[in-house]
Amino acid sequence: DRLLPETEHAVMSLHDAFASNEESKSLLGILSTNCVQRGDGSSDGVVCLSASRFNHSCLPNCEKSWDEDRGELSVFAAREVRAHEELLVHYVDVQASMVERQQALEPYGFSCQCAACVASEFGASEARRRRLHDLVPMVSHVAVNNPE
Repeated sequence: DRLLPETEHAVMSLHDAFASNEESKSLLGILSTNCVQRGDGSSDGVVCLSASRFNHSCLPNCEKSWDEDRGELSVFAAREVRAHEELLVHYVDVQASMVERQQALEPYGFSCQCAACVASEFGASEARRRRLHDLVPMVSHVAVNNPE
């Protein structure tokens, strides 16, 4: 099965973080750059043309959610969004340290310049992220063992 020409054009117009220029773009590079995991723990992924246009922030104002029953990715506001404010999602684990986040973004070909990454005094923020990173598994464990 082949994509419709307009869909193929739309896919090929997506960013390829592995290409050095437009002429060296490849389908594999585009898929690797734009693929979204189909739910937690899934090894399957999808390319969503509209969702692939969202930029990254370590302080995103939106969250992605895959609905397996509908076969659909939704993007929701994670906080109040001001008029004309860019909608941003995270590409990497935002609970990781700034160094780890920057390393995880290397394959995308950019260095994050959000407020969490360029703050002159991010020590307290980093400590909160580490604490959150440590607490999430504990909270998940409690929720599984005590579903009430």
